[in-house]
Amino acid sequence: MKKLILLGTLLGLTVLCAPVASAQTLKSGVWKYRTSGHWVKGRCPAPRPGKGKVKLVRKGKRLTVQVLTGMKCSPKSMCFFKGSRKGKIWVVSNSAKVDKEGGIATNWLKIVVRTGRRLTGSANSEYKHPSGFICKWGFKFVATR
Repeated sequence: MKKLILLGTLLGLTVLCAPVASAQTLKSGVWKYRTSGHWVKGRCPAPRPGKGKVKLVRKGKRLTVQVLTGMKCSPKSMCFFKGSRKGKIWVVSNSAKVDKEGGIATNWLKIVVRTGRRLTGSANSEYKHPSGFICKWGFKFVATR
């Protein structure tokens, strides 16, 4: 595995004590985010705490997320996520070949609407090399408007 620069993202749901708003209250727009609780399994680089901005565009039960700042995405397509609402949770993902060796990275975000101005969630990522090597990483996040 040569250069591996991935968007450290997504899966596992964050469980918090704050009340959960209806998933229908998710608003499109630019949100500020902050990450925490970073973890890694395997020999991939561990994600680092960060903050930045994301753009959310909601159309009915469909959602797209674009990372605007705070994370490096290689290839650039890894900054774009698509998905939909699953009950009270929004799930978006992406996947791409990320190196010349044929390695594939997959990222998932699970987003919970807490209020019209606060989201929480988790990000999980997985890298699979054609040789069978696999590593995983992730973190929790909070986003506000």
